[in-house]
This record gives sequence, structure tokens and C-alpha cells, in this order.
Amino acid sequence: LGDDAAAGVSVANQIVVFFIVLFSFIGLGCSVVITHYLGAQDRQGAEQVAHNALGINVWLGLFISILTLFFSEQMLGLMHLPPALLPYARPFLALMGGTLFLEALNIVLAAILRAHAHTREVMAVALGMNLINIGLNSVLIFGLFGLPALGVVGAAISTVISRAIACIAYFVLTRKLLHFHARLDSLWRFSRSMIGKILHIGIPSAGENLCWWTSFMVITYFIAQMGATPMATFTYAMQLSMIMMILSISIGIGTEILIGHMVGAGELERAYQQLLQSLRIGVGLTVLMSVLVVLCARPLFQLFTAQEEIIQAGAHLLLVSLILEPGRTFNLVVINSLRATGDARFPLYAG
Repeated sequence: LGDDAAAGVSVANQIVVFFIVLFSFIGLGCSVVITHYLGAQDRQGAEQVAHNALGINVWLGLFISILTLFFSEQMLGLMHLPPALLPYARPFLALMGGTLFLEALNIVLAAILRAHAHTREVMAVALGMNLINIGLNSVLIFGLFGLPALGVVGAAISTVISRAIACIAYFVLTRKLLHFHARLDSLWRFSRSMIGKILHIGIPSAGENLCWWTSFMVITYFIAQMGATPMATFTYAMQLSMIMMILSISIGIGTEILIGHMVGAGELERAYQQLLQSLRIGVGLTVLMSVLVVLCARPLFQLFTAQEEIIQAGAHLLLVSLILEPGRTFNLVVINSLRATGDARFPLYAG
């Protein structure tokens, strides 16, 4: 739809992701605590943690959804969005933000499944959700099959529908694979000790993520004041950086699950060796991926835009990835490993 549409949606999406990171403190906390209970062979304790985590995120998700729906324009004003981008960003944020409670549910349900080592099923749901999203985007943005062309609004509607389908799939999987039946009374019956354990890990973990994302939003605030073209360059560069980040994030999550089970079983030396092995694999793969993306920077940017100014600036910007991404991988793997042992405070202070 053009560079302005891409830049406007990118800024709106940063606000959405900020709130998703906020939801994730329950997902992160419950995942680690569940792995400890499972490592100690206490399945009943693990189920109690899951019920409490689900209840908290339902209420938090509903509160954030209502807040974003009614105050989307004010939130975008805080980001100093150029006026030309506001018609794209405002409806996108209202729709995406107003249904964030679905994402809050998805985060907890995915965390419960991952903690039980059902990572492939979570991947299958994510893959299906994104394929549906891409298909609906094509239809609703451009108005295929006689439907009206909705543009950016179509993109938001597509995401909401795919999120809702993923939420149903997660509930079915937790019931089928874990025999976990979400109870209505989990919305008001909470265990203080269980919530304490979740928050002990979750709040510092989310705090570390929120530090990173807040700094990222402040940087976006500065770039937004430079105009639409620099904002579009930044938007496309971040999309390509995410490809490199995915490897380190996934290895970090996988290592956290393994180490959480080992710590629960008291196998500390084995957990330490797992950390070292994950670092070797993670840094090696990230260096390889970073080199490939940097070498292909120009053709990759040409997928998004025809503006030579954006392509040239973006290609130069990605050179930083050669130094940045291996360091990020090291941080992510070590942070997730520390969190799996129950130490989420040191990563927060460092963040």
C-alpha cells in the first residue's frame, strides 16, 4: 500500500507489541514454574499454576483491550507520529489493540504447552495462524473475490480472525494433550502462593523485556520526527532484523525449557553444560544468518520498496547486525537460562 502505510502500521504495531510484552510476564513466569513442578514430578502443582496464570491474563487482557480501544489516538500522539501516517495507524491500533485479550490467552496457553514439551504443536498452531493471516490479508487488503478493498483495516481484521482461531486451537490442544480443562472459577479463585511464584519469575522477566522495548519505542519516537522516509527505512530494517532474531529467541526458549526441567530434577551441572552447548549453536547460526542477510540486503529491501534512498540507507543500517546479532544471541540464551534457574532479577538489572 506504500511506504507511509508501512511506517504508520509499524508505529501502531510497536504499541501493540509493548502490551503483548506486558502480558508475557505471566506466560514467562508460569512456564518456568511449571517446568520446576514437572521436573519434581508434581503434575497437580503444575496444573494449579496453569489455572492461576490463565485467570490473571484474562483480566489483564480485557483491561488493556478496553484501554487501547478508547485511547488509541492519544497513544499514537505520544509517539509523535507524522500527521500523514495517522490515517493508517489509528484504525489499525484500535482494532488490534481492542482485541488484545485474545493474544493474552494465546500467550499463556502456548507457555503451558511449551512447558510440557509440546513445542511442535505450538509451532503448528503458529504456522496455521500465520498462513490464515496471510491469506486473509491478501483478500481483505486488496478486495479479492468481489469483497471491498479495506487496506490497513483489512490487515487488522485478518490478524484478529487468525488470533481467534489460534486461541480455539490452543484450548483444544491443552485439553487433548494435557487433559487441562480451563475452569470458569479460575477467573476469581486465585492461590496467593502460586501467583507469588509466577510473579517472582514473571515480573523481573517482563521488566527486562519492557526495558528493551521501551528503549526501542523511544528510538522510534526520535526517528518519527525525522519524517516518513526515515521511518519507513527503520520499519523495513527491523522486519529483516527479526529474521536474524528469531534464531536466538527460539534457541533461548528451547534452552529455558530444558534447563527448567533439569533444575527441577536437581541436575545443575547438566543444566550448565546445556547452556554452553546452546551458546555454541546459537552464536554460530546467528553469525551465518547475519552474513546472509547483509549480503542480500539490497534485493531484500527491494521486496518492500522501490525508493533508492530507502534501499541504500537500509542496506547500510543492516551492517550493524554483524556485530549486534551475535551479542544479542549470547544475551538471550544466558538470560533465558538464568530465568529457568529462578534468577530473573540479574537480567532485569542488566536490562
